[in-house]
Amino acid sequence: RASAALPTNTWWSPAISPVAVEGHPPLRRITTVPYLLTLMPAGGLRVSYPFVVGAKDVVNSLAEPTEADWVLSTVQDMGRFCLREGGKFAATFAFQSVVDPDSGDVERPIMEAIAVRGSAYVTVRYLGALLDLRTAQRVTGLTVDGRVVDCDGPPQRGHRFAIHLQDTDSDWVLWVPPGSLLQCQSSPAHLWSLEDGFTGVVRLALANNCSTGTEVETTGVPAPSCARPGLPNNEDLGPYIRALDRSANVMVTGAEVSYSAGKKALDYTIDWHTQPCWPSLPQPSPAPLLLALPHHMNHLRVHFLPLTSAARRLNGSAVDSEDVDPEAGEPHSTDTKTDTSGDDGEEGEGDDAGEEDDEDRPAVTALPVGGHRGVTGYGTP
Repeated sequence: RASAALPTNTWWSPAISPVAVEGHPPLRRITTVPYLLTLMPAGGLRVSYPFVVGAKDVVNSLAEPTEADWVLSTVQDMGRFCLREGGKFAATFAFQSVVDPDSGDVERPIMEAIAVRGSAYVTVRYLGALLDLRTAQRVTGLTVDGRVVDCDGPPQRGHRFAIHLQDTDSDWVLWVPPGSLLQCQSSPAHLWSLEDGFTGVVRLALANNCSTGTEVETTGVPAPSCARPGLPNNEDLGPYIRALDRSANVMVTGAEVSYSAGKKALDYTIDWHTQPCWPSLPQPSPAPLLLALPHHMNHLRVHFLPLTSAARRLNGSAVDSEDVDPEAGEPHSTDTKTDTSGDDGEEGEGDDAGEEDDEDRPAVTALPVGGHRGVTGYGTP
């Protein structure tokens, strides 16, 4: 139930729009880039990733829900959801518990989806409800904190669950609160928490969408994001995967934008508000990892460190994150400022971005046009 005027021109408006389209229920979808998120009352959060479709001289990158998507929800029944907070770059949606009207119980938030524009992660906070993660695909590889384990074996305790999905030939990483106990089922893929009162932040990220380049058993052809049979992304995405791990404990909670007059154009500053996902863990990078499109990089490259040039060289040169040994600091909340000049990379008058510490610069990497064949661009190692 809306308690104020309903915005109609924000990036998160489609998620809460009450308007049906051509007789169909509201789609409840928002695009964060790179993910398409569908908020489903009583169903949780569906995570879709773009796939490439080519025809003659046209290559399209499409994002629409399919059976291959991940769905984040709770083992307990879920009810309606509402917008808890919405901003220019981040929006939080709270999913409510289901209560018996005759019980006298009051519904409460049991899961929050924190959507951030350009985030490399899908972020969900569980509030005393059991994690439930599933997809119609099949798990053919599972690694827990570096240990290869059998998905259909006994429950596993850990923090980092690396998952290979067969149908899309993709690698995903799931981070959960340290020491969480999860059960895994391989077909169809299903991971769920076994501990009552499960509370904490869970993050999911695509690490590689063409892991082997081999033919998918169910279709007989390589996954849609593979350039051609036998050409995996493994050798290209190492620095990006390490950047995912390094910034996994940095969660964006919001951002503010301010403007000033530059020498040739308007300059703007994005003030990112962040906090650690798991305060008990060190925070190797105090800056968030964000994704951008290639045409953004001319404006951003002065203010971000090179990450990798990967498979498609669009800007800059490769810098492997292993070549840098950052100091791990204590977990803390931080506000990271991004000063961005409108002068095509030239610093504006009074612009002191070049003097900021490298480790304080937000990590940015760019997606090549036409899909995620290789991650190219800039970011903190």
